[in-house]
Amino acid sequence: MSCVAAVRGALEACQGTRNVQVDFDKKQATVELQKGIDPATLVDALAAAGYEAKIAATD
Repeated sequence: MSCVAAVRGALEACQGTRNVQVDFDKKQATVELQKGIDPATLVDALAAAGYEAKIAATD
């Protein structure tokens, strides 16, 4: 499995995620979250999958 697929899979497995896009070259992912979902859960999911992450921006 590629890194992009692994990151996308980890994010898509999180409750309340939609439209997960992963850009390997930019080293970033964009995710739409349903209201009430804590973005920190995404960071935790990626850490569990072996990837370092941080929240860059929320809208």
